[in-house]
Amino acid sequence: MAVSTFVGHRNPPRLDRPRLLKVVSQPYEGLGVLVRVEDSGAGIASSDANRMFQPFFTTKAKGMGMGLAICRSIAEAHHGKLWASPGARFGTVFHLVLPAAEQHARDTKALGQPEKVLHDGPVKVA
Repeated sequence: MAVSTFVGHRNPPRLDRPRLLKVVSQPYEGLGVLVRVEDSGAGIASSDANRMFQPFFTTKAKGMGMGLAICRSIAEAHHGKLWASPGARFGTVFHLVLPAAEQHARDTKALGQPEKVLHDGPVKVA
């Protein structure tokens, strides 16, 4: 998500300011963590705001349009939420909320669902 902010746009805007990326994390309402990724770019066109998380939507010349759709599906698979908003002065802010592990365990148990273990043990790197 963060790298996507700066690379490959069809018509990259010429900005008279440095290209900055700010990442902030903080507790979120006692339920988990909020991660904000803020950029100093041109922002998102209002016409694109409702489509940017849809599969195959892209503003990049060689983009597939899957990056943000995949990011959102991963967040939702972990009982989280991902959305974007305009920056205070310029750019875009992406917001990612993920529940705390203990909150997720309580929710899973309350719903009568078994916890899923995707991998247990060492990871081999080739």
